[in-house]
Amino acid sequence: MKKILWICSTIIIILMGFVTYEYTAHEDTVFWENWGSSSICKKIYINNSDIQNKNVENIKKHIIEVSNKHSVCVIKTGYISQNNKLILRKGIHIPADSSISLSVMMKSHKYFDMKNLKDEMVLSTVSNENSVFDAFDDNNVEFMNLKTAWNKYDIDGDYIISSNSDTNLSKFINELSKKTKIPYDNLTVQKNFHAVKMSTASVAYMICIPLILLLYAAINVFYTIIQNKKIAILLLNGLSAKNIWWDLTSPQLFITTLLGLIYNTFLIYKYNPVSSIFVVRLFGELIILLGIQLLVSLLTFIYIKNQKLNNLIKGKRNIKFLRATSKILQLSFLSFGMIVIIFLSGIITDLCAENKLIKIWDKYSNYAILSGISIGNDIESISGKSNKLTDDFSKLYDYVNDKGAYYFSYNKISTDSYKDTEGVSDFVKKNPYEINLLEINKNYFDTLKLKDIKGNNIVINNNDSNTIILIPKDKENESEKINKLIEAYCISNNNNLKDFGYPVNNNSNIKLYYYENINLFNLAPTSNDDAKEIVNPVITIYTKNNMNSLDKSGFQHCGLDNPVKLPLKLLNGANKQALDNIIKKCDLNDNNLRFKSIGDYFANQKAYTKHTMYIGIGICSILFIICSFISWQELAISFEMRKKELAVKKLCGYSLLSKHKKRILLDCIFLILSTFAGVIISHNNLNIYSLVLVLIYISLYVLVEYIIININENKTLNNIIKGA
Repeated sequence: MKKILWICSTIIIILMGFVTYEYTAHEDTVFWENWGSSSICKKIYINNSDIQNKNVENIKKHIIEVSNKHSVCVIKTGYISQNNKLILRKGIHIPADSSISLSVMMKSHKYFDMKNLKDEMVLSTVSNENSVFDAFDDNNVEFMNLKTAWNKYDIDGDYIISSNSDTNLSKFINELSKKTKIPYDNLTVQKNFHAVKMSTASVAYMICIPLILLLYAAINVFYTIIQNKKIAILLLNGLSAKNIWWDLTSPQLFITTLLGLIYNTFLIYKYNPVSSIFVVRLFGELIILLGIQLLVSLLTFIYIKNQKLNNLIKGKRNIKFLRATSKILQLSFLSFGMIVIIFLSGIITDLCAENKLIKIWDKYSNYAILSGISIGNDIESISGKSNKLTDDFSKLYDYVNDKGAYYFSYNKISTDSYKDTEGVSDFVKKNPYEINLLEINKNYFDTLKLKDIKGNNIVINNNDSNTIILIPKDKENESEKINKLIEAYCISNNNNLKDFGYPVNNNSNIKLYYYENINLFNLAPTSNDDAKEIVNPVITIYTKNNMNSLDKSGFQHCGLDNPVKLPLKLLNGANKQALDNIIKKCDLNDNNLRFKSIGDYFANQKAYTKHTMYIGIGICSILFIICSFISWQELAISFEMRKKELAVKKLCGYSLLSKHKKRILLDCIFLILSTFAGVIISHNNLNIYSLVLVLIYISLYVLVEYIIININENKTLNNIIKGA
C-alpha cells in the first residue's frame, strides 16, 4: 500500500508540473485579430520624419531597453513587397520577465512561444521550415524577433505595445519619447484597447489544479492511516508524539521535495527560456503540495494518536473514521468531477459545433475570398466625392463573374425600412412585414437546380434585365405582400443609384417564380450569431443586365461576409497572371488586393479547435480515472475492515452485490444532483451532447463500481478459505 501511495505521489508531482506549464502557456494565448494577448494594448507609430538626422541604432537600443525596463511587449507590424507578393511581417520583442505569452500554432499542431524566437529565425506560412498556420487574413505571414525584423526593413512604421499594466504603457511611451526626442503626441496614434481572452485550454487546466490538490490530500490521509499500528508501538515505547509524526512524515516529505526539485528543474531546462511567472508558479505549487502533505498528515496523526492504544496495537483501525473520511473524499471527487464534466461538456459542445461548421466550409475550400485591401489612391472615393472605387470593383466583379464566381448575400428586409420612401404602396406604409431575402447570381443559382411547384426546372436567362424573385412554396399565399415589399426595395435601390449619379433602369419589371422548399448554408455570415442554415428564403437572382454597380461594390468587403466567392483556380498558374492584369486594368493595382482560399482561412481555427477538443476529452478521461481510483480506495477500505464478516456472509449464500446496490444507487443520485449543480454554476444548458457525455460518465462509473465490488467479493471469499 505504501509503495502504491508513493507512486501516486510521484504521478501527482509530474501532473502538477505539466498542468502548471500548460496553464502558463495558454493563459494569455495570443488572439492576433485583437493585436495582442494582454489585457491592455496600444498602437504607436514611428514616423520617418521624426527620426531623420538621428542615430537609428540608438533608437533601436532605446526601444529594447525601455521595453525590458517596464516589461512591455513590442510588436512591429507592416507589409513588405517581395517577388511581387505582399508579405505581412511581424517583429516581436517580449521581455524575459514579462507575463505576456504570444504564441502561434505550427503546422505540426504544436504551439510556438514567441519568446523562443532566435536571431534570424523566421516562422512563415509558406516555407517548409518552421511553417505555421495563418492567424491573419493573408496568405503570406512571417514572424521573427524584433531585431531580425529591423535588419530586414526600416525602423519606422506601426508598432503595438502590450502590457498587463496601463501605467507601464504610459511609462514606456514617456521614456521612449524623452530618449529618442520623438514628440509624445507623434508616437501615440491609438488609445488603449482591451484584447484579453482566456483560452479554453487555460480554463480546462485551471480546473485541474484544485482537483489534483484534493487528490494529493486524499493520498496523504491514506498514507498516514495505514501506519496506525506502528504509531501505537512507538507511543508505548515512550517516544514523543512530535518525533513519531516527523519520523513518519519526513521520508514522504523528502521524496516529494526531491522529486519536485528534479522535475521542476527538468521542465525549466526543457522549455528554456521560460517566463519568471512560470518559475514562481512551479515552485509555489510544490510548496503548496508540501504544505498540504504536512497539514493533512498532522491532522490525521492527531486523530489516530487519540484512539485507544489497545485497538491500534491489534491493528484495528477506527472503521467509522476511515469510512467517513474515504466516503467524504469520494463524494467530493464525484461532485467536483461532475461539475467539471458539465463545464467541459459545454466547451466541447461548442467546439464540436464549430468543428462541424468548419467541415461545411471545407466543401467550399476550392473557393477564395478577398482577405485584405489597402486604401491606395482612392481618398476621394472613400470620402464620397467620387464613385471611382465602386466602378473599379464593378469592372473586376464582371470579370470574376464570367469566370464562375459566386455572389451570395443574405439579410432581412422589412416594411419599416421603406415606409417613409416616396412612391411605395400603402401596404408598405401601414403594415409591418418582414422577409428573409437571399441575393445570388446566376452562377450560384445554377448549383441549386431549383424546381417550380409543378416539378419543372426553373430556368433563368443570364441576359434578363428584369428583377427576378423566387418565392418558396410555403409562402405562396403571401406573394402579394412579398411583391409590394420587393417593389419598395427596388424603389429604394433606384433612389440610391440616383444619389450616386448612376442611371436607373425604369423598364425593369418584377418576375415572380415559385419554387419547392430548400435549405441552404449561409455563405456570407456577417457575425457568429448569423443563421448557419437558411430555410426557404425569398430569392432574387442577379444576371449580367439587372445588377447595378452598387450591388457589385459589395466585392470591396474583406472576410467571409464578402458576398463574392472566387474559384480558387483564378489565383493559380496562368489564371493568376490574367487576374493580376485585370486588377491592373481596373486601376486597383494600388489597392494591394489580397485573396485567400476558404480552406486556408479556417486552417488555424481548425487546428486550434481540434487541439482544444483533445485537451477537453483528455481532462474528462483523467477525471474519470481519478474518481474511479478514489472509489476503489474507499471500497477497499470498507472491505478490508469487514472482510471476515463479509466472507462468512458470502459462504452463507448472501450476495454482496445486492447489499451494495443501495450504494450504487446513492452514488448515481449524487452524480445527478452534481449534474444539476454543474448546470447552475456553469450557466450551461444541458443539451443533447452534454447529456450524452453525462450518461456515459455515470454508466462507466457504475460499471467500474460493479467490477470493484466483484473483485473485492472474491478476495474476501479467498481470505476466509485460506483461514484469514
